[in-house]
Order: sequence, then C-alpha cells, then structure tokens
Amino acid sequence: MTKKSTKMRARQLVAGAPKAVAGATGTPRTLYLVRRAQFTTYLRLEERLKPFGLTAAQYTVMSMLGHSGRLSSAQLSRRFEVTPQTMFKLLAPLRRKGLIARRGVNSDRRALEVSLTPAGRRVLAQCEAAIDALEAELFRGFTGRELRNLRALLAKFLAENRRAG
Repeated sequence: MTKKSTKMRARQLVAGAPKAVAGATGTPRTLYLVRRAQFTTYLRLEERLKPFGLTAAQYTVMSMLGHSGRLSSAQLSRRFEVTPQTMFKLLAPLRRKGLIARRGVNSDRRALEVSLTPAGRRVLAQCEAAIDALEAELFRGFTGRELRNLRALLAKFLAENRRAG
C-alpha cells in the first residue's frame, strides 16, 4: 500500500465517522479514534492468543512478569489498576495451567510473589513471536519513524494520565 492510499484511507475513516463523535472542528474526536484503534487491535490480539489458551489480560500479566521477573500480587494489581481480588481472578487460571508460580515473601503468608514457570516462559516466547507478527501486520503502513512517533506519543499520553495512588 502506498503512502498516498494510506492517507486516503485515513481521510475516509475520518470522513465516515458518525457525527455524534465529531468534535467542534467536524473531525472525529481523538477519544473515538483511540477507542476504534483499541477495539480493532484487541480483537486481533485475542484471536492470536486463542491457540495458547490465553486472554489479552493474561498475556499482559505474563509479559510483565517476563520482563520484571518476580512481582507481588499487590504490585501487579497496582500496575493493572485493578483490585487485588480482580488480580487474583486473573492469576488463578495461569496458576492452574502451570504458567505461573506464587510463593510467600519473607515468611509473610499474605505477601505473595508471582513469577513465570519454565512452561510459562516457553508459552510467553511463543506468544511474543505471534504478537510480533501481529504488530508487523497492523502497522505495515507506517514508516519506522511514524511508528516511533506513535509509540512516543502514546507513552507520553499514558505518563501524563497515570492514575494517582
């Protein structure tokens, strides 16, 4: 796909947006476009993770553990901005599948560290390969520079809108 046709498709998406989501300028609201992009990528991500028996949230937890090593359940809850109970429900299937292990920290039976098992590391490596291929497909119309700019802008947005607490 050429740059010209990519820009034309982008303009068509903007022009075809429902008036209800248009801002004062008549163009779609940024929130609308972000939500459409999130929904599109989320569905494709779920589809790619299905062969591994994982949801997008479970994959994200495993990826976080793969990059951080061990994290407590409380740390995971804070990073996901969910309650400890919600995190427990997210971790339970991963533990049943043998992909993560939990262990007490310094004889405190309430504080638990979570880490990937060897099986979890193998599954994560397979998932990462599938997700790399998905990203290449989804962003094939972007130049390297555009993709770096997009990542930088998204990182800036997240940093500036991180919940306090």
